[in-house]
Amino acid sequence: MKLPSKEDKFAELRKEAEKIIQRNPQQNIVNGETKELIHDLQVHHVELEMQNEELREIQNSLEKSRDRLSLLYHQAPCGYLTVTAGGMIKEANHTIQGMLNRNMQEILRHSLLDFILPEDQQIFYVRFKAFFKSPVGKNIEVRLVPKNSTPFYASIEGRSRMSHQDNEGQKAPEEILMIVSDITQRKEAEAESFRLETQLRQSQKMEAVGVLAGGIAHEFNNILYAILGYTEMHLDELPELTLEEQKEYLANVFSAGKRAKKLVQQILTFSRAELEKTTVINMAPLIKEALQLLRATLPATIEIQQDIDFNCRPILAEATQIHQVIMNLCTNARQAMIKDRGILMVSLKEVTLTRNDLPHAHMKEGDYLCLIVKDTGSGIPSDIMERIFDPFFTTKEVGKGTGLGLSVVHKIVENHKGSISIKSPPGEGTTFTLFFPLVDEPVAEKRTVTKHVAPHGKEHILVVEDEEVLCRFYEAALKRYGYQVSVFNESTGALEAFLSTPEKYDLVITDQAMPVLTGEQLSKRFLALRPDLPIILITGYSEIFSEEQAENIGIREYIIKPVAIKELQQVVRTLLDAVQT
Repeated sequence: MKLPSKEDKFAELRKEAEKIIQRNPQQNIVNGETKELIHDLQVHHVELEMQNEELREIQNSLEKSRDRLSLLYHQAPCGYLTVTAGGMIKEANHTIQGMLNRNMQEILRHSLLDFILPEDQQIFYVRFKAFFKSPVGKNIEVRLVPKNSTPFYASIEGRSRMSHQDNEGQKAPEEILMIVSDITQRKEAEAESFRLETQLRQSQKMEAVGVLAGGIAHEFNNILYAILGYTEMHLDELPELTLEEQKEYLANVFSAGKRAKKLVQQILTFSRAELEKTTVINMAPLIKEALQLLRATLPATIEIQQDIDFNCRPILAEATQIHQVIMNLCTNARQAMIKDRGILMVSLKEVTLTRNDLPHAHMKEGDYLCLIVKDTGSGIPSDIMERIFDPFFTTKEVGKGTGLGLSVVHKIVENHKGSISIKSPPGEGTTFTLFFPLVDEPVAEKRTVTKHVAPHGKEHILVVEDEEVLCRFYEAALKRYGYQVSVFNESTGALEAFLSTPEKYDLVITDQAMPVLTGEQLSKRFLALRPDLPIILITGYSEIFSEEQAENIGIREYIIKPVAIKELQQVVRTLLDAVQT
């Protein structure tokens, strides 16, 4: 509202004076009424002067406030933007200019999407529409692209400003006020923290493997003893052996080989560095597998007792990490009883926790999987109990361990929204109790090959394997079932043969780790010409090429060595039958 000026007020008073004079033209101009009017004019004059002075002070104050606000707006540590409903930038402060390394002309009346990394534009567009649904602030993290510089991570908080009414009488959003913060350092810190945490877990795994190494070596020696011993006897006594004795010796060699395969698989599962996807899993089989591996490392003086309910519902977890938790707790128990006789007790059951039963405040009432690992060792002194989960805290002698085991266990359990508690009365052993939230979802079933005696075939199979002894194995095994087999011990020769007659082969079996061209690279070349070609990739163990990656490029089967002849034949026949149908 505009206040009347001094001139407007005086003009009004003069009009009143003229009216009085017109009504009394014969009277002396300086009569009582006129004197009173002049007095009022003088009073109003003074009042208006004072009012004008106040207005000038207010105007000066407003100008100073406006300057201060403008300075704060442009010099703020965060970028400020006002964006229209169509995504066009209406206003921007100097900070966002510095962030984007652009002048105001290059920013205003441009779409905000122009400054977002293409890979992040779709997710921003989806969230941008959500900004208009509510005046409540929303936040999104994207990468912005400065001029002539590398992209940086930004947190954008948007709040819609309601203005006009739509056809239904509801206020509609007109624009969005945005605060832009550079969070690159935070993102880098998070990445570094994740990297260090991963290294911590892997370091602890290696420490545990070191503890297990003696027992693993002992178990392998037993396996090799059986393989070498029965093979030597078979070779030395071959002329004198009956057919039944030969079968018995070879059956024992085969059994020892399967034990070795299983042990290697368990070690690889435990020591795997990369993280698996969180999936719905059953814990009981993991416990059984871990205890089988531990059995080889435990002295005869330690007994394992199990009370595992195999009907327990599943949990949402990373299988490798849960396997590590079990291994760490059992290894810890082993070390507590290594000098004396003892019992390692492991139990698994479902429990329902009410508000009064919850061991930790962050947990909610509901159904949980309860894992208990108990030993009969000497226990943990009360003065160090509070530090038992601290990283690098250990009571072991120098060179006997880093003290990472229980801290890693605690972190894994915490990440799985579970809890871990410990009881260790002096001289009565130690009990670890863990709770994991149960889920009512089915466990993802692994793809399996139907177990049946596969029929013979006549198809042509191309085999690529750089180990000469395995080349002979594949050739003999597949010809035994009637297949035509072309074997190559190097990838370039196999590629040349395939390129000359690509329709000649019905199926390919290839190793992954080979010189010149890996199995992955070779498969891509094959599939470029024959997208329908069934390929089986066999690998000893690969950290850089997974089963998921193999499936993504079109490889039908991914098999870990060693593989039994019957299992290989079943896979071959299944794939060939699938192509023919």
